[in-house]
Parts: sequence; structure tokens; C-alpha cells
Amino acid sequence: MFFLMVMVCNALVGQSYQLTDRLYTGTMDAELGTKFGWCIASNGNDLAVGAPHYEGQDGRVSVFVASGGNIDPTPVHFRDALAVDGDARPLRFGASMAMDNDRLVVGQCSAYGNSQYCQDEQSGRVTVFIPSDGSWQAHTRIQGIWGGTFGKALALAGDVLAVGGARDTVNGVQRDVVFIYRYENELWSLQPVDTLYGTDQLNADDGFGHAMAISGDLLLVGASSDNELAMDGGAAYLFRRDPNDQWNLIRKLMPSNGMAGDRFGTAVALDPMSCLVGAPRHSADDEIVGAAYLFGRDFGFSGNWGEAEALGPIGGATGGMEFGASVAIQPEALAVGAPLHALSTPGTDGSVHVFSRSDGEVLPIERITPYWDGIVSPVSRAGTSLAFVGEDLLIGAPFAKLEGLEPSATSPHGAVLVYSPLEVGVPEQALSIAHTWPNPFTDVLQFDCPTCATSAVVLMDTQGREVGRMSYVANTIASWSLGELAPGSYYIRATARDRGLPVNIPVVHQ
Repeated sequence: MFFLMVMVCNALVGQSYQLTDRLYTGTMDAELGTKFGWCIASNGNDLAVGAPHYEGQDGRVSVFVASGGNIDPTPVHFRDALAVDGDARPLRFGASMAMDNDRLVVGQCSAYGNSQYCQDEQSGRVTVFIPSDGSWQAHTRIQGIWGGTFGKALALAGDVLAVGGARDTVNGVQRDVVFIYRYENELWSLQPVDTLYGTDQLNADDGFGHAMAISGDLLLVGASSDNELAMDGGAAYLFRRDPNDQWNLIRKLMPSNGMAGDRFGTAVALDPMSCLVGAPRHSADDEIVGAAYLFGRDFGFSGNWGEAEALGPIGGATGGMEFGASVAIQPEALAVGAPLHALSTPGTDGSVHVFSRSDGEVLPIERITPYWDGIVSPVSRAGTSLAFVGEDLLIGAPFAKLEGLEPSATSPHGAVLVYSPLEVGVPEQALSIAHTWPNPFTDVLQFDCPTCATSAVVLMDTQGREVGRMSYVANTIASWSLGELAPGSYYIRATARDRGLPVNIPVVHQ
């Protein structure tokens, strides 16, 4: 098994991704410090975005409706009734979520981040919401077992709800467990119908259930502090539901090149035929960079879940970037977040690395860098959360200020960035307010875009690969020396100030 670390900035295969929308929650000054985008949940069409620090850390969830492949940028907001009714405790409502069909489960604790994202020992709970009269109403509240970490991770599919962050006595020892709840007769059980736990019997704090994903009759549970492979090497457990509604362990997954401290299992994603597991503390070339691992059903032999690929960052690595802190999966693409990737002097700007998969082959598509592309402010932590909604990739940046929309205050408001696949080839459309001359050009290309944002301008070839980059200041004329560029068709990608949408301008070098 080789470790796939792509050392080109945009080695695109078959398609690229371009920004098509930026989701936020209305008046910027009212949203300061909310950490909007901390987590994202989707049922495949609609999506919910958590802002756990909204209004003094009470928290709020915003639901966006997708129709005809487009996401309506106007959300429906809702909060926990106890927060509205004057409960003095900071709820951090929206720190964790899961969504399926017409149900949304919201928790108050997050496994990613420090202890401020969880409740006190007595107040942990998760709440199931259903849509009603244009809003979302609480249907069932399940009180936490063993305190405020209850709900660190949630997984929801049909009549099954899995809740992580719980503790229970197993063979006389308090251990991290996952509780299974079931929906029957139009009611959710208030007591667990099943309890799952890991096989590391000597480690009561293995992080079992601090990351979860569910798909049909399969449940994937991360245990990032599992010690079987090495101290804090981590593991992921794959369970299957049998006809008697019992969940049975079918495979304990561990990486082929795992080491102590990798935290494999920090993030997990699952579909019926494969799963993706993040290990954000994995070391490469003596630096803690991170890794992600793709496992395939029937890989190697029938009935096996084998490691198909070990992935590293596209475009090189920096220490502490936490590649693998978030992951997302769909049939034709994989996405891996590195929310602490330092691209500016302050650092923790974040990046997302997208891979294609087809006919058993995994290839890099591109590294998405919202800060370098002039979309968000520094220190935005883009990639803290990830989700695919249809073909669109959603990137949570909870510490971001959107370029062109910053409030006067210095506190960030957070955003979710929507990227859509763009087939390769020179785009046919170009905004008339952007100008290039001469076109075709030979040595020097002049560029002028009065309505573009102050940002980097990128030169792409017809296969979607980045071949050049320069800084651009709005309302100026830029001269770009490109005499060494190979003759052919290219296009310039800049960013318009209106919602940060891309501007594509075809050019020809002769």
C-alpha cells in the first residue's frame, strides 16, 4: 500500500470544482462569533448548518432547502425551546447533528474542539425535530446518559438513531459506548435498545463513538484513542444490523501504516460499498500532517472490507494542518478537510482536498483553498465540516469572515461555501465587465476587472489545472508576464464581489 500525497497544486482529473454560492445567516453584525458552519447535516437534498455559539453560546440551527439542484440561500432558523424560554445554561445547540428524510437530530456537544463544545455533566441531551408549518418542531428529546458529552456524534437512518459520547458500565468498567435508539409506533424509544462498544478492553477512554456514519444496515464508529495498533493509534468499527435488529461487529478497521498518536477514526464517512476514515495526527516526513484511508467492501476477497487507498494532501503538506479532521464521500468523489492548514501568516486558514474515484482508481481532482482564492478571511478554518449534497461539495468555515461582506467588528461570523463540479474545458461564459488584452497574446497579458474582489487571480488550462497565479487589486490594470507559457487556450478565474461567485475569462496564448 502506497501513501498518495500529490505534490502539485491542482492536479485535476476529469473535472474541477468552482464556488457557486456562499451560505450565511443574514445580517452580519448579528452573527458575530456564532461559528456558523461548525457542523453540516444533509438528507441528500436539504441541509442543516449548526451555529453552536449563537447569542452567548445558546446555539442555533439553520436549514436550507435545495430544489432543482439549487440551494435556496434563505434559511429557516430554529433554536432549542429551553434557550428561548430563558434557560441560563449555554446550550451550544447545533454542535452536532444528523439528518435523514424529514427528521433532524441536534446535539449540544462536539468531539472536534475543546471542552467548551460540550455541556456540564447533567445537561447533555439530543432532540429530534420534524418540519411543521415552515419551521422545525421538537418531536422527541432524549436525555443524556452519563452527562454532558452525550451526543458528541450522531448517526440517523430511517428508524435507527445512534448516539455517541455516552458512557456505560461494561464488565464493571465505565467505558465509551454508543447507544442505539429505535423509532416504533411513531415514537422514539427514550431508553437505548442496544449498546455498542469497542474491543480495546484495557482502554476505557478509547473515544469510541466520537465519530459515526450510517448507511442502510451499516454503522461505522470511530474510536480515535484505541490502543490496539499503538497508543492513540485509533480504530474504526463497522457494524451490521441483522434481521433481528441486533448490531454485530463485522470488522475492526485499522490503517496499514498506522502509528502511535495518529488518531485514526477522528472522522468517518460511509456508503454501501466503501468508507473513508481520517487520521489527522498521522506523521509524514517527520511532521504531523494527517492522512485519510479508503476501505472497500469485498476489497481483496469476497466479504472483506480492505484498505484500498491511503491518501495524503494534494499540493504538499504543512505540519499541524490536520488533514483528515473531516471527511465526506459520494459514489464518484472523496473530500478530506485540513481545517488547520496554514496558508497565511496567522495560520489555520484551512483547505479541502478532493479526489475522484472510478473503476477502482482514486485520483486527485484539486485542493480547494478558499483563503488563497480570496473568498474568506485568514484563520477561517475552512474544512472544519464537509458534506456532499448531490454533486455539490459543502465546506464549513466557522471562523470565517466573507470577503466583501465583513462587518465593522473583528469577530468572524462563519460561512458554508458551496462548490459545484465544473467540467474541464474553457468556460463559454465570461462577464463583460472583465477585460483582457491583447487576446490572443504573446508575452504580456493585461487584465482589468472593476467588479472583482481583491484577491488572487488564477490562470487555468483547458484540463482545469492551475498554471499560474497572481495577486489582483480591484479597479486596477494588471500586467501578467506569461512569455514562457506553452501556446494554447486558457482561462482566467477571478472572484466577483457579488456573493463571491467566480468570473471566468477565456484567453489564448500564441
